[in-house]
Amino acid sequence: MGSDHARILASQVPGARVQALFDADPTRAKAIADETGARVVTADPAALIQDSTVDAVLVASPDHTHKQLVLACIAARKPVLCEKPLAPTVAECLEVVAVESKLGRRLSVSAASGKTGRSWCTGVSRPRDLEGPAGER
Repeated sequence: MGSDHARILASQVPGARVQALFDADPTRAKAIADETGARVVTADPAALIQDSTVDAVLVASPDHTHKQLVLACIAARKPVLCEKPLAPTVAECLEVVAVESKLGRRLSVSAASGKTGRSWCTGVSRPRDLEGPAGER
């Protein structure tokens, strides 16, 4: 999914440039970097977040890593777009939103949108009242 986001940013978002990529698979990361023009390929997502040439971060890693990476982005004062889910549980989602609100940052969560594929939903207004892991009703 991250490679799809990188391709979309590089080819369809005016003014956007893919600067750096992290992927657990170095071969895949290099291939996507070559395709999108990314200048940096790293095996360390924290280094990517801290990189001064990176203006914003798109998190599309395995679900269990989202909370940690989003919090790192917020702490680094980087705008962040996170692929769903934001975190595995409602409590963890609320924790991320509380940190985001306290620091005055703006968080976006990507959501599938029927036939159109992806829509980028800016902001988080209010988490749903859910029981159990996020997404279960």
